[in-house]
Amino acid sequence: MQKCSPGYVFFVSVTKFIRIGIADKNDNPPFFDKALYEAEVDENEDIQHTVLTVTAKDHDECEY
Repeated sequence: MQKCSPGYVFFVSVTKFIRIGIADKNDNPPFFDKALYEAEVDENEDIQHTVLTVTAKDHDECEY
């Protein structure tokens, strides 16, 4: 059990870094809109809850 002094809020924070690697089979590598994506999850969130969706684009697949 955690005890806090009156007037103080106690919380625990955990940070996780996830690196996503994508293999490419042709001449143009896939790319993301941003170099870094950040998200937060409430501790009471459902287990199967989607936290963040990231999409990679590839010049070989689409016209830009």
